[in-house]
Amino acid sequence: MKVKVYPSTIDTNPFINLPPSKSIAHRAIICASLANGTSKLTPIEYSEDILATINGAKELGSTITTLNDTLLIQGNGFIKNTTHEIYCNESASTLRFFIPLFALLNQNSVFIGKESLLSRPLQIYQDLFQKMNLMFVTHPDYISIHGPLKGGEFSIRGNVSSQFISGLFFALPLCQENSIIEVTEKIESYPYILLTIHILQQFHIHIEKRGKNKFFIAGNQKYLPKDFTIEGDFSQLSYLALLGILNQPITFTNVPFHSFQGDKIILKILKDLNVKMIEKASQLTIFPSMISSYTFDISDYPDLALSLCVLGMFCQGTFILKNVHRLAYKESNRMQSIIEEMIKLGVDISMLDDTLIIHGSSNEHFCHQNLFSHHDHRILMALFMCCVNCQNPIVIEGAECINKSYPSFYQTMKKIGVRFEILKS
Repeated sequence: MKVKVYPSTIDTNPFINLPPSKSIAHRAIICASLANGTSKLTPIEYSEDILATINGAKELGSTITTLNDTLLIQGNGFIKNTTHEIYCNESASTLRFFIPLFALLNQNSVFIGKESLLSRPLQIYQDLFQKMNLMFVTHPDYISIHGPLKGGEFSIRGNVSSQFISGLFFALPLCQENSIIEVTEKIESYPYILLTIHILQQFHIHIEKRGKNKFFIAGNQKYLPKDFTIEGDFSQLSYLALLGILNQPITFTNVPFHSFQGDKIILKILKDLNVKMIEKASQLTIFPSMISSYTFDISDYPDLALSLCVLGMFCQGTFILKNVHRLAYKESNRMQSIIEEMIKLGVDISMLDDTLIIHGSSNEHFCHQNLFSHHDHRILMALFMCCVNCQNPIVIEGAECINKSYPSFYQTMKKIGVRFEILKS
């Protein structure tokens, strides 16, 4: 599928209800599925990633009922002891969160998904399973594991993804033994670990921090059911905010200013850039603003990188993003892909070691070639925001990938007056 995006001036004073956080929804669905009782989760955006986690939660043994944007999850308080084949589609969170949970069983479990998912790093789990004499076998089109995983002392490298640590946080409280996780090397995306701990607490599971790199997990804990509201997604806000900064004033509702989401730092970034904003209750209004030079380390905030790239291309000065190596192992090699597409647009963008450098320009200097999403939802959103603010129509190929995280995106864009058309490939 292709989308042809026309230069647009969005409607006067539009409102966007911020979509629910995908990161929180993944975690809450898993917690509710492990609880003995019924939990109500709302609102839910039925993206491909969240549907994959719902599928995995059903394999745990829970019964899930869908009522519009609400999930009713009836958990059993234990994991169903049957043959499991878990389809993860392209969701790394689903895969990495569920592997330790199904490893609690003394049986085979098989994980299948798209090639782009199964090629992403899993060495952390492979090493852990090998040390415990458990089976972890990777094949081109599936992964096979065999438990049982038991509690104990774990040493985990933190420089690949925080998802491995979060995955163990879900499983180890269900073991009979107490556990200690010591994280070696610098922890990447540390705020996501704190988010997992916070959501686990909501379901009565406690992880004790002992310094920044060590965690104690008591065994024999029990998840308790809970009615849970999924707050707005700051990762998505970072892209949607570009419309307010580069186009017309826009107001967002469902903004959780007191969130544990790490990507809430986008508010600080925009304030540092002197973007004009008004915060009121759970609403945020963003006004057109001139963007100057900025330097930011994206180690803990990889999902903000591409929205910052768009700010950089329109800035009056130079944008510098440090530690961009994190972006090599996403749905695409995200850094290589965005550089390739921005060069097509005529953006002055380059890499120096582990640093991305963008020299800003005004939109009349940008070219108007066809672009490609690289089947990556965040690249698609970044390019879409670029095209809205360019001077001529631009076609983006691979436009269906937005369904991975934000299936109502095009509907939202149409609602606020962005001009585009969907082209069948």
